[in-house]
Amino acid sequence: MPVSTFAGLQTSLRGLIAQQEALDTTSHNIANASTKGYSRQEVLLSASRALSIVTGSTEGGQDAAQLGTGVDVDGFARARDRFLDLQYRTQAMRLGGLATRVEGMETIEGALAEPSETGISQELQTFWSDWEGLANSPEDAASRQAVVEAGKALATSLAELNGQLTDAAEVAETEFAALAGEGGEVEQMAKEIALLNGAIRSATTSGSEPNDLLDRRDLLLDELSELGQVSVTENADGTVEVGFGDAAAPLVEGTEVNWPQELVEPKGKLGALLELTREGGTIEERLSAHMLATMGGEVRMVLTTLTRRPLRCTASTSRRKSPSPEKITMWSTCSAISITSMASSMSMLPFTRRRPCASVNSLSGLVTTAKPL
Repeated sequence: MPVSTFAGLQTSLRGLIAQQEALDTTSHNIANASTKGYSRQEVLLSASRALSIVTGSTEGGQDAAQLGTGVDVDGFARARDRFLDLQYRTQAMRLGGLATRVEGMETIEGALAEPSETGISQELQTFWSDWEGLANSPEDAASRQAVVEAGKALATSLAELNGQLTDAAEVAETEFAALAGEGGEVEQMAKEIALLNGAIRSATTSGSEPNDLLDRRDLLLDELSELGQVSVTENADGTVEVGFGDAAAPLVEGTEVNWPQELVEPKGKLGALLELTREGGTIEERLSAHMLATMGGEVRMVLTTLTRRPLRCTASTSRRKSPSPEKITMWSTCSAISITSMASSMSMLPFTRRRPCASVNSLSGLVTTAKPL
């Protein structure tokens, strides 16, 4: 077929349009260089369909040729790697959990205030020292009163510690409810992802490329991964199915949201918050290690003193009659039982809002049995 005299101009026009769109895309990338969640875009170019022409030449037995007509813009693609998305979300989940755990540890550290001159360990040392003095002079009223006062001071400190740790657990539980509860951050992000699924499906069906909508959805998935484990399944229509934590049903299915659901081990930030609030979790675990390191050996020392070493009364210069050996034996046995109960309570670590601080109750019993006979 004959070639139009404007064919060359048309080819040049195609090239100008393609390069103009490439420049526009570059400008768009530069303008969004600091935009959170933005993925760099690139223009997809391909050679336009060639034009068959008759050359009029008989050399080689061919009288036709293909004449290039320029370039076409096939579309705009995001420079994004699904494998890197998966790795990023995995590390974001770990970071969210570790950061929350560190905050919990700092709260525990501040409550324990160790090492210091006003911490629990210092009051325990005073407590054991007074017990040693009482073991050496069981008939001395001043020694008995010293044990009573030291026990009261220790019980007060333990009660204050219990209150601080209870507050920390309540703060963690409140934050968990604000994130994972009804109307919380998880549900809000899930609803937005569902809306984006619908918009992306409509755009994909019409043949357009909703790159900005895809960026927004990926950003929400990245942020959601900080709160818990996220699994994403892409569908042919452009929508995604999102699983969250160990929930029984998917968080998002197309344009439907299934929330709230029960979470046991969601990992991420929510998993760390659950560890702070549940019995035997982070708070009790760290407190148990501290208490056992601080007082484990000293409890055994006092028990040995009270149960294996006989309590001997020296000659009393007071007019008051010295306690009988039977009473001394009974008193030391009751005291030993109280200390054993205290040690057992601390090893069980009931420093939660779910039940009273048995350690303080045990110390109260200890103070009662330590009154002069």
